[in-house]
Amino acid sequence: MIEVNPRLAGGMIPEAVRQATGTDLLEQQLRAATGMPLDLTASHSASAGIRFLLPEGAGTLRGVDGVDAARAVDGVTSVAVTAAAGALVRPVENAYDRIGHVIATGPDAAAVTRSLDAALGELRIGIATGAPQGAQAG
Repeated sequence: MIEVNPRLAGGMIPEAVRQATGTDLLEQQLRAATGMPLDLTASHSASAGIRFLLPEGAGTLRGVDGVDAARAVDGVTSVAVTAAAGALVRPVENAYDRIGHVIATGPDAAAVTRSLDAALGELRIGIATGAPQGAQAG
């Protein structure tokens, strides 16, 4: 007996694939599960990347400043803060310790890296036990 547990990759990878290629992996996985034909043909070709917002210390999250400025960076397609003010945070031990993410697309990896670096440079994570900290790339 063999058990198979198909699931999409974590870490927002399906969203990065969708933005880079136009291919919706969730839709294709549902089509596969229901016996419908798949279409994995890319509708376009770009580069995409993601960086996570990671607290550098432990404490109570005051908030994340600079979200609008990060969203305004050329190439950035998504800035999400997934932890609410008042949440307890700690240095990252696993994926559940992330407090948000930034996704960017561009014509090549270098452009995506520049966009992600610039967006993260706009973000400031505030933790109640200390002064606000700069965003750390993940």
